Amino acid sequence: MGNLRGKKVGFAACSDALTEEDRESIQKLDEVLRSMDIYPVWSPCMFRERRGEAAPARERAKSLMDFYRNDEIAAVFDLSGGDFANEVLEELDLDCIASAGKPFWGYSDLSTVLNALWTGAGVPGVLYQIRNLVREDGQAQYRRFSAWLDGETEELFSPSWRFLRGEKMEGTLVGGNIRCFLKLAGTHWFPDLNGRILFLESLGGSLATVHTCLAQLRQMGAFEQVNGLLIGTFTKVDRVSGRTAVEEAVLECTGNPYLPVASTLQVGHGPDSRALWIGESLRLG
Repeated sequence: MGNLRGKKVGFAACSDALTEEDRESIQKLDEVLRSMDIYPVWSPCMFRERRGEAAPARERAKSLMDFYRNDEIAAVFDLSGGDFANEVLEELDLDCIASAGKPFWGYSDLSTVLNALWTGAGVPGVLYQIRNLVREDGQAQYRRFSAWLDGETEELFSPSWRFLRGEKMEGTLVGGNIRCFLKLAGTHWFPDLNGRILFLESLGGSLATVHTCLAQLRQMGAFEQVNGLLIGTFTKVDRVSGRTAVEEAVLECTGNPYLPVASTLQVGHGPDSRALWIGESLRLG
């Protein structure tokens, strides 16, 4: 699915709007992609005056659907994050998205869109922030992304991991940011967890936040349904409480002593993050 060279891609912002302060880095990203023979088309809904605002949900959804209806657009890169992404779900034409089959790339709050598009339209998407190409680890990200485009290596999609419990797991991957993924609970966009691998990560919060989110998933029966749990970085909690505390909380809170659990420090909110396909099969071990 790396055949993007020579193609146009959409720059979307389904969650919080970007600010004028972001424009310089987005312009740099535009230039970097053009150097790869990829040609961004910017959504008219990307920028607002203050972070934390967003264009009306209907406008953001229309901008996204315009990309799916445009045969010249090969993929959609969402550059945003924050809180507002799930507002667009009711406005999306899932039949059109299914027919177009274009991958959606995003992370954090866009976990809602990624899982909804897989659940409702059967279209896999990529848990990854393309702005990583122009962040601190940009040179390494550029190399991995370019090699993936050319079919030379899957390093971009191959994070290292280690098992905390069990020895192997296999299934279609769902999940993303734990707080944002749980926004889908109780909706028809929440994915079927039976036989899946559930991936979870987080930017903010506390160790108590990890416990309470995992408790909600446990009470929903998630850890009795999935084939395995893969955890990425919990940025703030890893820093404040330590990675060991996070991993111990996960093992305790799943409530299923037979559930395979693996851990990676290479997927999450860090500028060095690798990518994962939501809606594609993953095998560990």
